[in-house]
Amino acid sequence: MSAPPSPLFPPAQWQQIEPLLKTLDARQALWLSGYLAGQGGQAAAASLPAAAPAASSSILIAHGGETGNGRGLAQKLADTVRASGFGTDVMDLADLRVRQLGKRDYLLLICSTHGDGDPPEPAQPFFDALLADNAPKLPNLRYSVLALGDSTYEHFCVAGKQLDERLAALGATRLHPRQDCDVDYQTPAAAWSEAVMQALASLTPAASAPASAGSPAPVAEAGQQYSKQHPLSVEVLENVRLTHPARRDAIHHLELELPQDDLALEPGDAVGVLADNPPKLVASLLDATALPANSAVTVAGESLPLVQALRQHLDLTIPGTRFLEYWAQLSAAAPLLKLCEEGASAQRQYLKHIQVLDIIRQYPALPIAQEFVDALRPLQPRLYDVANSLRAVPGELHLNVKAWSYEFGDRLEPGIASHYLAGLTSGDSIRLYPHRNVRFHLPEDAKAPLILIAESTGIAPFRAFVQELALSDAPPPCWLAFTERNFEDDFLYQTEWQNARGKGHVQHIDSLFLQEQPQATPASVVLENAARLQQWLDQGAHLYLCGDKDLLTACEAEFGSHFGAERWKALNKDKRIHRNLY
Repeated sequence: MSAPPSPLFPPAQWQQIEPLLKTLDARQALWLSGYLAGQGGQAAAASLPAAAPAASSSILIAHGGETGNGRGLAQKLADTVRASGFGTDVMDLADLRVRQLGKRDYLLLICSTHGDGDPPEPAQPFFDALLADNAPKLPNLRYSVLALGDSTYEHFCVAGKQLDERLAALGATRLHPRQDCDVDYQTPAAAWSEAVMQALASLTPAASAPASAGSPAPVAEAGQQYSKQHPLSVEVLENVRLTHPARRDAIHHLELELPQDDLALEPGDAVGVLADNPPKLVASLLDATALPANSAVTVAGESLPLVQALRQHLDLTIPGTRFLEYWAQLSAAAPLLKLCEEGASAQRQYLKHIQVLDIIRQYPALPIAQEFVDALRPLQPRLYDVANSLRAVPGELHLNVKAWSYEFGDRLEPGIASHYLAGLTSGDSIRLYPHRNVRFHLPEDAKAPLILIAESTGIAPFRAFVQELALSDAPPPCWLAFTERNFEDDFLYQTEWQNARGKGHVQHIDSLFLQEQPQATPASVVLENAARLQQWLDQGAHLYLCGDKDLLTACEAEFGSHFGAERWKALNKDKRIHRNLY
């Protein structure tokens, strides 16, 4: 006879209870625990061995981000949690309400930091509510945070740190300490997942629930078979330069062949592009290190030649602290060794103003191929908005790309991904994967007016929007405001917009060309028709902003000042303002 789990039950009673419990399925156990609680027997219900708790006791895995890394880690963790016999729910922070946490016992949070220490834009309402003075106390919540970030930024992983510290301040208890991850997050993320699983395994049986008890497995999204780890290779059909030949940061229109149904992308979605490093940069690095191009190395478990690893898998421009420490030891260079003894702030400041090849040339050394590869950061994909409706133009994927360059010291450096894309020609192949951007889709209300404000290549998703609207028998009113440099040379897709207006798919087009109107702003151009803007908003219009973050953040601030903070806050709360800023 097994011993009772609680001294509340004498052996004779337990002999009667235990056989019954073994015959109960998950639904019966759930009902019984609720019945006992309703009868005032909560303590007794809590002691039932292996009995499924209420649905609130399932483990909530919440993720926040803009690149899809957090979502992928959350889904992988959810599979592990379910396989271990725990019930689990997976939610995007964009859809989670802080008050819901009061009904939860266990929370595993995965969150990225973007820009200068900002939370993911879709998750901003959650952050605002959690940090608010009236946020609810959470004394019964046990949690752990996985923070994703980039150590080259001053505010490394600050969004995850904010979540961790605020939850603790609200009375929640850490199930496991926070783990901060750099861009090469796979190894520390796996270690964190293993640690939280061990912590969960140590819980009492009543803390877990079989996956069948109200925690269905997530439905696979269309195109989910393709990811950063398993991209789709597509062929370039056409590459058209849209801007004047003399423009340094030329804008290109790319058309890619897309096998039908391979990527179920909606207007507003993006693709992650896995760009190749420039052959000239790869050759310079091989020359500076004296490493043979055909040296065998392993990257993410895959064996491949060194030249391929450098071309397709590794960041050859931005050095991380791991590379700094590695090269300091290898070269025995006194300035580097001194930096390694200083704090993270000094190292970050140094790494901001130097690139991998600069360090190698300043402090020569002869590395071992595998050690050199292990010290480099992974090459990160870049997101590009889909510029066509796949329903309107089936079998093709269109992108709008600016060949961006940036000043670095006394030289001009090309953006790796944008120059890679701008240099592609017909017949070339490109690796990519789908990225859902549900916060930037067309409204559920098909009649809601649309106000589309684009800066430069931010026009891309709006081209897809209008193509999609043209398929409707009764498209909603649409107003486009577009900002670029010069009317003659930079009016992107001008003929298409004129045709759309002629057919009634776009009612109003306002343009701002900064060289001709240097004092104007995107907001001032729209506010020239303030009465119309007010009327459209009163009719339930949704406002979309896409393009340069600084310019369009200032644009939104002007709108907020014009309409008043409370009105703008209400529009945000109603999810009628959609942002896609970079």
